[in-house]
Amino acid sequence: MTTATYVEAAPVKIAYVDLQRTLNETKIGKEEKKKLEQTARKHKSDLAKERQRLEKKAEEFGKKRAVLKPEIAVKQQRELEEEYIKLQERYVKIQREVVESEAKAVNSVFKRARPIINKIGERENYTVILEKTESMILFAKAGIDITNEVNRLLDK
Repeated sequence: MTTATYVEAAPVKIAYVDLQRTLNETKIGKEEKKKLEQTARKHKSDLAKERQRLEKKAEEFGKKRAVLKPEIAVKQQRELEEEYIKLQERYVKIQREVVESEAKAVNSVFKRARPIINKIGERENYTVILEKTESMILFAKAGIDITNEVNRLLDK
């Protein structure tokens, strides 16, 4: 004779947070984005000035190339090419630094939001709180979105 035991499962309570909105709508998120934008503008300006300098140098070289000795022309051409390569390397390095800075800024905001999310989870007895991303949550009713509360508490 077999006996089955039934255990009543606790109800599952789920919520989600749109951390991208947290980044875009909170004071700390806006401050981080502002810093990133200022740094990016400065780098862009510096690179533009350097590119203009090289373009002017290339233009001057083009004008006087015909009167230069061939070995000097080849040497100056090589130097100009090396400068362009260095500029491109600098551009790639700056792009990488910008991506890394963005990731650090996002992590900084999210680290400050995590304790708030944990408190809401404990207080409201959520089983799980998910992060809303296009690839993670394809559909969810608005009633389980706790982003506004997280943002409000983060801005306190």
